[in-house]
Amino acid sequence: MPIFVEFAISRKTIKPVLCLFFWVLYSSAQEMPKLGEIVDSIQITNTPGESFALYLPKSFDAKTASPVLFVFDSAARGRVGITPFVESSEKYGIILICSNNSKNGPYEKNFSVANNLFNHVLKNYTVDSGQMFLSGFSGGSRLAAAIASLSNQFRGVIACGAGFSPMPSHTPSTQDFLYAAICGIEDMNYLEIVNNDQYLERLHFKHTVISFDGGHQWPPMEQIAHAFDWMFLNIKKGTGPLRKGASLKEPFSKDLDRALNYKRIGKYLLASEYYRRLLDSYPKTLVPDSLRNNYEALMASKEYRMAHKQRTTVLELEKRTKDKIFSRLKSDLNDLKNMNWKWWSKELSRLSELKAKGNTEEQYMVSRVRFALMAFLYENKMMDSGLASDEVYNKMFQRFRKLVFPKTSSSP
Repeated sequence: MPIFVEFAISRKTIKPVLCLFFWVLYSSAQEMPKLGEIVDSIQITNTPGESFALYLPKSFDAKTASPVLFVFDSAARGRVGITPFVESSEKYGIILICSNNSKNGPYEKNFSVANNLFNHVLKNYTVDSGQMFLSGFSGGSRLAAAIASLSNQFRGVIACGAGFSPMPSHTPSTQDFLYAAICGIEDMNYLEIVNNDQYLERLHFKHTVISFDGGHQWPPMEQIAHAFDWMFLNIKKGTGPLRKGASLKEPFSKDLDRALNYKRIGKYLLASEYYRRLLDSYPKTLVPDSLRNNYEALMASKEYRMAHKQRTTVLELEKRTKDKIFSRLKSDLNDLKNMNWKWWSKELSRLSELKAKGNTEEQYMVSRVRFALMAFLYENKMMDSGLASDEVYNKMFQRFRKLVFPKTSSSP
């Protein structure tokens, strides 16, 4: 039972206008793609130049309503966007769809691309309207959250590597969908994810944060699978939260092993994430009293309190550092030929020293600040076609890269 979503767009605001049409349809005229393989490019009907990548799980049945995940990659890479979700697709029978056109850029354009994609898929495949999901990476993550917030017609969002758009109407508040944020600890948007977690917690919005060792990248398949396990655990439908006949013991055991392992190796903040999900998501009949006792003991432990304090201190330092650097950068970009390279050399040398001698959280922070700086300069160039061929800007970009990454002269 698909949903047709149109967005009425004005300059100042974006308001969803919803027209619901329910039907079950599969186009017999359309050739069935091979199951269990990614199809790179399927053209969208009556929309020249727009296409999507598709993955149908091996259990797919054209006559049975299936869950569907719409994915938005930051660079419109359909196959890249689908690949991390294949394992979850097979486990939960999810149709995977990733646009080959939506990418970082204006929301108005991306809403139009998404709308065309929704219309085509929901007219040509039998979709379970109660199990439609959205995901995206970087700017695609912000787009997914915006669409879910504006329409409130999707069951969940898996946000990878970024949070919300700057527009308040794009931000979850009173809507009824699940929100799982996955972010690398060295991701330039990690601070944003932490702040969003606190915001959603205050609203009692059903959400979780899944951190992993990594930077600004599509998360590993294992973390994606973990997010979907959490999603389906929290979907109250039918006779159980997972597919019919599935046992909760296996995912519970895996989550518990992760929590215990992170605690064992001294990553107390990550351990607390998993303990919290275990207690919040699984049926009480499955959770022993000892687990809550262990969680409370962890939260009260000296080790956890020290780790939490250290991270809080470093995140505050990160905010001050970014405010200072980006304030100076935006000013200097207005006069490229007269940039104060002495100031930049001194400031970025401080980051290099902190990376070499600081504690673990400080080292993570340096990675995030470095990536944020280079990403800003790169996106600034990509958003302005004139800068792409501007000799002064390109020389400045290369000089920055050598200062930011003095040993390799390139980003990691």
